Amino acid sequence: MPLKTFVVSKDYVTVCLSTYGLFASKKDKIVWLSYNPYFRGLAVDRHDVIYTWWLDGIYKVIIEKNLSESRIVKAVYIDDVGSLTFDLDNNFIFTSGKSLYRLNDLNTTCDGSEKKKKIRI
Repeated sequence: MPLKTFVVSKDYVTVCLSTYGLFASKKDKIVWLSYNPYFRGLAVDRHDVIYTWWLDGIYKVIIEKNLSESRIVKAVYIDDVGSLTFDLDNNFIFTSGKSLYRLNDLNTTCDGSEKKKKIRI
């Protein structure tokens, strides 16, 4: 299986991106998370959460204790994500086209009112 890239979590789960799709493995077990071979990369945030991205957004890789129950879910809808990383405050930093963006976790909404609950992706 030709690998494009991989990351390893603190729990020694390896998530790898290959020409056959996205996989998670631990010890002798391998799980096929997605058949999409076109994910652009993998990144790990400061809380050991693994993310991958594609043309239509950023996906969170959810690793379960039972590896076969692991999955990916879309975390952020953004067109044309080129690359992804995190700053020291664990904010998303990504490129789109020729621009660089940072997603901040704010405590206020667009109308100026405060959020009742802080949401963590």
